[in-house]
Amino acid sequence: MMLNDGWLSAMCDVLIKHEGLIPWMYCDVNGYVTVGVGDLIRSPDCAAVLPFQHGDGGRHSTDSERREAYIAVRHFYVSTRAALSYRNVSDLRLDVDFCKVRLQARLTGEFIPGVVACCPDFRSFPIGAQQVLVDICYNVGIAGFAHFGRLIAACNAHNFAAAADHCHTRKDGENAADPRTWGKRNTWRRHRLIESQLAG
Repeated sequence: MMLNDGWLSAMCDVLIKHEGLIPWMYCDVNGYVTVGVGDLIRSPDCAAVLPFQHGDGGRHSTDSERREAYIAVRHFYVSTRAALSYRNVSDLRLDVDFCKVRLQARLTGEFIPGVVACCPDFRSFPIGAQQVLVDICYNVGIAGFAHFGRLIAACNAHNFAAAADHCHTRKDGENAADPRTWGKRNTWRRHRLIESQLAG
């Protein structure tokens, strides 16, 4: 299966559905400053290079304004606060189209190669399995994805039904050993892998 523009667009739609697309800086549940489609901003300097604009008609922001906004968002962090709570901490926004282009660039430059490094036969997998693996890698990071040893081994053996038992990422209230407790994202992964086995 060639990873063409249609495939990439569909993969972006999957990630936007799961991660959301938030144009302002916010903190995730772990306190990491994030923007766009779950895109981690590691430091004020990283925020300074992103093309944030003021929400009042798109006036460009300065490097110092971006750094200050990052610090304000980080100081506003409380683990129970949702992304919407951060909307008024700063008026800086990223263009939605920029967020989508950045997502595609990160998929092709980072996350798909990260999956392929663990699953060399990735391009021959059914589309559902491909989407699940990239979704997990994007969710937990490339280093985190490498720790999904049983999932990776099952996919490399084209045993996607077995992989379906090992696609869970941690979420409060969910028991990895009991798929009946899994939420929407983990359940979606499981179903896509089972469908991939049937399609294979």
